[in-house]
Amino acid sequence: MLGGKKGLRDMSRGFEDISKAKADMKIARAKTPEEALGLMEAQRDRHLELAAKHQSKARGIFTGPAELRAAKASEANANQYQRKIDKLTKKNPHLQKDAVQPVDQQVEPSVAQKLEDLKRLYDQGIVSAEEYEQKRVQLLEQL
Repeated sequence: MLGGKKGLRDMSRGFEDISKAKADMKIARAKTPEEALGLMEAQRDRHLELAAKHQSKARGIFTGPAELRAAKASEANANQYQRKIDKLTKKNPHLQKDAVQPVDQQVEPSVAQKLEDLKRLYDQGIVSAEEYEQKRVQLLEQL
């Protein structure tokens, strides 16, 4: 057996380094910023998955420390790609993903929209004429 598990683990880390170098060369050859961004995000995600895989394997006194070192190295690589992504999106603002508005902070409907909704409820017979008129006056006072 050639070097046991430790030797194989070191060899696999060498392969990870080679694949990272290949990925970096592919990113450098990207024709557009969008293509480079996609490649960087894929590499970041790949390294985060590797870190999680190494952390889940980090059991026992013999393999645990090596797996934790590998997890930290993968996390460092993921952070490196995230910094590259941040730098690229700072240079190219059009690449930034649109922020999703949290559900808690939905836009309040306008008074006109509320009046239309109230009228629809009245027409459907859901609210009485008295309720409709009372709420309509309240909404008009907000203008």
